[in-house]
Amino acid sequence: MDWKEFWESKADQPLSDVEFDRGVAGRDPTIDRLAREELVEFIDPHSSELLLDAGCGSGANVLVLADKVRHVIGMDYSGARCTLRPPRPFVESAQCRPIRG
Repeated sequence: MDWKEFWESKADQPLSDVEFDRGVAGRDPTIDRLAREELVEFIDPHSSELLLDAGCGSGANVLVLADKVRHVIGMDYSGARCTLRPPRPFVESAQCRPIRG
């Protein structure tokens, strides 16, 4: 199986975002909150910026950063996870666009 097949098959599984992106069933909400805060601090987003999340997976980081920048492009090898049904909130957002690449 090549990488494209691996990620496409994984995207078809009924996994949570955490399981898809990190391979674990879940983690403490405090750790999740601290991870989001650290991400925002590290990226230091500004409202006038365009942000590219290469390897966005489920788009969890895109969702954290979308309201802090002008536009977000989420790009992943597997487009399937970005276009789940029901649609991902960031796919429907005017400032976000998923790309498979």
